[in-house]
Amino acid sequence: MNTAAVHILLRAVLVASVLFGGNATLAQERILSFDSEVRIAADGSLDVTETIAIRAEGNNIRRGIYRDFPTRYTDRNGLRFVVDFSVVSLQRDGAPEPFFTERVKNGVQVNFGNDDFLPVPGEFVYTLRYRTA
Repeated sequence: MNTAAVHILLRAVLVASVLFGGNATLAQERILSFDSEVRIAADGSLDVTETIAIRAEGNNIRRGIYRDFPTRYTDRNGLRFVVDFSVVSLQRDGAPEPFFTERVKNGVQVNFGNDDFLPVPGEFVYTLRYRTA
C-alpha cells in the first residue's frame, strides 16, 4: 500500500471514529424519563406527582427546566372555564428546589430552579407535586 493510500485510510478511520464512536463526549441534553402518578379525588380534583429525569450539559438547560400547564379550556359548546392549579412541592435529587410560576397564554408555567447554574454536565431527577381542580 502506498503512502497516499495509508493517509486516506487513516483519515477515513479518524472521521468515522469522530462521527460514530466516542459519543460520550457529545452527550445530549434531554429528558431521560418522565413518570406521572395521578390520584383522582371524589370531587374530581387531581393530586399529581411527576418524576422527570434529565441530562443537562449547560447549553439549553443551565438553571433548570420548566413545565407548562393549561388551565383555561373551551368545551365543544364554546363555553370557557378555568381550573385551579397549585404547586405543592418541587425537589431536585430528593432535596427541596426553588421554583416560581408565571402566567402564560393558556395557563401557568412552572420554572424549576433559580438564578444559580446547575453543576453541569450532569443528570438530575426532579419531582414535582401539584394539585388541580
